[in-house]
Amino acid sequence: MPKHSKYLFCPNDIILEFGGAKKKTFFSKLCSVVFEQGRKSPLRAHVETVKHKKNLQLNEEGRNPRQQMLNMSTAENKHSNFAQALCKAFVTANIPLTKVEHPSVVELIQEHVTAPSRWTMTRIMEQECQNLLAEIKTRLTGKSIFVAVDETTDRTGRAMCAILAGPLDGKFLQWPFLIDLADIVRANNQTVQQFVMSALFKLLGDALEYQEIRLFLTDGAAYCLKAGRDLK
Repeated sequence: MPKHSKYLFCPNDIILEFGGAKKKTFFSKLCSVVFEQGRKSPLRAHVETVKHKKNLQLNEEGRNPRQQMLNMSTAENKHSNFAQALCKAFVTANIPLTKVEHPSVVELIQEHVTAPSRWTMTRIMEQECQNLLAEIKTRLTGKSIFVAVDETTDRTGRAMCAILAGPLDGKFLQWPFLIDLADIVRANNQTVQQFVMSALFKLLGDALEYQEIRLFLTDGAAYCLKAGRDLK
């Protein structure tokens, strides 16, 4: 009869000690953790963890650990949804995200939920921006599009350039999509042209079809007109 390694365990012994088994795995119902049949040490180590001991205590007290985790998950989802809605409201109303940490705002929010930090709001905004850009990409891919470019200066004198785009499908009646805004350092035909192509490629990637850019809108500045001609 072949000898068994001292590191291996007998499944029947573990079943008697810890409960039933399914096929060649052991499942901890308290912690929702699966262990492969084989070495005994991982199972022993898990039994000694704080998580398992806490769940065991809850089970002995008549409380369901999995239900508690589900309740915690539901609460976290509600908090996440609130933070997401709050972030959208701040951005739409042009309220700086740092205002979420103003004592008056925190006091108001804390009456209902845990107030999110400005860092949480910033992460949410970044994720929402990516989701919005993905939606815009879907709206523009495979269609003839128009591009509008507007250049101005901010209050510090920096040259800022905004690019907007939309589909030319005869059904688009809303405001065009703002797809990028950048400090172009120096306003001339080359920087405007490079900015337009960079913004479109960043949005559409490999789905960008240059022949589908059918209309270029800009002001009467000579360098913008030249950029439009060069884009042909």
